[in-house]
Amino acid sequence: MICDLSQSLGVVSVVRKVRELYFYRNVRIHLDQVDGLGSFLELEAVVPAGQFPQAGEELVNELLSVLRIDSARLVEGSYSDMVEQLNLPRLRPV
Repeated sequence: MICDLSQSLGVVSVVRKVRELYFYRNVRIHLDQVDGLGSFLELEAVVPAGQFPQAGEELVNELLSVLRIDSARLVEGSYSDMVEQLNLPRLRPV
């Protein structure tokens, strides 16, 4: 059975993006181009069961250092949150 969640839960906002995905050890590296917002890099450590989250944090911090990304440039929240904060027009589902 296929369930369309938009019919069940409604749609709050739609974010359109193009994503390139790379891997470095257990870190997913997302390069996103987001309509209305610009370009972003996201580092997501995948921590296997039984390992401490600090190992993932250390690897992400290492990558931030290698890529010369200052912590002042980090952004919290979702693309949807950013769209709302900038009062950008909301897109309709495709």
